[in-house]
Amino acid sequence: MNIIIAMNKKLLVILLWLNLGLFAQVPTNSLSAYYPFNNNTLDYIGTRHGIVPVGAEQYGTDRWGHLNACYDVVGNSNHIMLPNDYWIYGNYSISAWVKVKQTESYPRLYDFGNGYGVNNAIGKLSHGGNGSPTLEYYASSTVDGSNYLTNSFLNIGTWYHLVFISSGTSMKIYKNNVLIGTSNGSHIPENVYRTSNKIGGSNAPLQDDTQAFIDDFRLYDRAISPEEVTQLYNEPDDFVGINEAVMTLNDVVISPNPVSDQVSIRFSSNSLQQVNVKVFDNLGKLVINQNQQSTIGQNLIELNSQKLADGLYFISISNGINSKNMKFVKK
Repeated sequence: MNIIIAMNKKLLVILLWLNLGLFAQVPTNSLSAYYPFNNNTLDYIGTRHGIVPVGAEQYGTDRWGHLNACYDVVGNSNHIMLPNDYWIYGNYSISAWVKVKQTESYPRLYDFGNGYGVNNAIGKLSHGGNGSPTLEYYASSTVDGSNYLTNSFLNIGTWYHLVFISSGTSMKIYKNNVLIGTSNGSHIPENVYRTSNKIGGSNAPLQDDTQAFIDDFRLYDRAISPEEVTQLYNEPDDFVGINEAVMTLNDVVISPNPVSDQVSIRFSSNSLQQVNVKVFDNLGKLVINQNQQSTIGQNLIELNSQKLADGLYFISISNGINSKNMKFVKK
């Protein structure tokens, strides 16, 4: 009897471990962009980093209670602009956590397009002030498209996991791991180059301000499965694990900022004497990629920035174990 009980306990432990492992997994197949918004708007999968007007960036407390770990959209003045690209075409899925601060008329979680009603793929947090998620596509005009309006309300001040899925002409929306509806439209997002791509912003000249916290924004170049929606919904609080590198390198300083001919990177940790430095422009293009040896005894690395055009740049500093993402302006 004792042997059987011991075996059953061991089996239970194994099953629990397998279940925890399942929920801890987050789908990465065809994941083309990921924005955790941990005090920055960087794309953690690639180089399509988000841009916000200087001085307009705002961050808030995420669903786990971590400070500066989600993006705080206060209107069209500080939405996130993404680089020009094709972004969305055919099948796609967008997953994000959202907490609405105020119900507006037509607030956007995302709007990828070429202006108002031109090649847009849109995920709304409300339609006409109804406070319900909406999925829309426009081809070349506002009368040539598909839309799907749900009737599942988003309460103010509550975190929700939303997933918008396009599969052929089928449109699906999930809220907190529950499919709140499916609709068949007449269009699919076109394979066109888009030049006005926004998170928390709108391409329409209407009452479209977004008032919400947004976190863990992911774009997949396919329609994800219901099982994968569940995995995303059950994603654990791994803030320390994901951001351990960032959190342990807070002593890195860029000066001057703005820079002119030379970027100076200073740090206090001796473990950073040999580092890799990557610099990206505001379109996500890699402009500097080199290994640097710190000046002995000074913990100083200097980069020649004379050939860089004026503008905003993102810099990633790594010693092979930890990394730090920062920004600077070239003038």
